Amino acid sequence: MTKHIAINTKENIFHIVSDEIAYCNYATRTFYFKNDETIIFLKGIKEFERLLDDSDLIRPHQSYLANKNHISSIDKVNGYHLTLKNQARIPIFTHRQKAMFDMIKIGL
Repeated sequence: MTKHIAINTKENIFHIVSDEIAYCNYATRTFYFKNDETIIFLKGIKEFERLLDDSDLIRPHQSYLANKNHISSIDKVNGYHLTLKNQARIPIFTHRQKAMFDMIKIGL
């Protein structure tokens, strides 16, 4: 489901559509978009996770949100990682693997 949210930065407030997000890295406080643009944000990831509930964003790792429609594969070598269409690699926490597979309908 598409969601509309505001992302507050030091200089601007951006209105974005959840479908355009490729992933979010909490460690760098950065949203990465499908068009390769980035926005560095101020809010915590839990706040965005709450705002984006019922969207196509999933949380494979404590430091990441990823758009499940932007996933191209799951790498099962050297730990589990999501590979996105823009070639970004997102780690999957061990205790979240089954939930991730269930959410994106891949299975173990």
